[in-house]
Amino acid sequence: MPSATKRFQGQLTEDAREKSERQKVLTVKQCLKNSLEREDQRIAEMTARDGQTGSSSGSKISTTTPGSKEPGAISDASLIERLIYATF
Repeated sequence: MPSATKRFQGQLTEDAREKSERQKVLTVKQCLKNSLEREDQRIAEMTARDGQTGSSSGSKISTTTPGSKEPGAISDASLIERLIYATF
C-alpha cells in the first residue's frame, strides 16, 4: 500500500496534468475564437466593399469551400465553431 506521501505526490502530479490540459483547451478555444473573429471581419469588409461599389448584380459570397466541388460545403472555421459550441 502506498504511503501517504506517495499518494500526495501522485495527486499533485494529476492536478498539474489536469491544469495543463485545461490551459491547453483554453488556449485552443482562444485561438479559434480569434480566427473566427478575423473571418467575420474579412466577410464584413467584403460585404461593405460590395455595397460601396453599388454591386447590384445579385452576386453573393460563395458558400463553396475552397478545394470543394460541392456548393454549400461547410468551411473549416464554421465546422470548428460548431464543434466548440457543441462541446463546451
